[in-house]
Amino acid sequence: MPQQQAAFIKVPTELTGGFQTMPTEPSRRIPDSDLRVEICTEADALKIAEAFYTCFPADWWAKKEPVELRPAEDVRHALLAKRLLPAFKHPHMIIVKAVFVPTGEIIGVAGWSLPSSPEVHTLFRRSAVDHYG
Repeated sequence: MPQQQAAFIKVPTELTGGFQTMPTEPSRRIPDSDLRVEICTEADALKIAEAFYTCFPADWWAKKEPVELRPAEDVRHALLAKRLLPAFKHPHMIIVKAVFVPTGEIIGVAGWSLPSSPEVHTLFRRSAVDHYG
């Protein structure tokens, strides 16, 4: 894919009252050859769980895991990974990862339910293990 200059955009951000501008300049982008997209496997569950805890802010987690009831962080990661596991084998769920080729590190994850799914269930709920299998 050719690396081109991105058009500057202004996108309002409702929560901060500001806007987003200045897309990444081509010289600062990761080359296409350094990225690989793969289907996730159960072996990725813990890394994905750790990434969720990094990406979502503390106040978001506080609604799901009240501070006074939380176990240690590594236990929280393991519990979320356990809830994610069944989704990797679910026939109506797709989870993919972006891998940084030079290091093999996962740098992005996306997941969705296929249109064929009879229902949608959030992976963040404790009932995900029962729901997805």
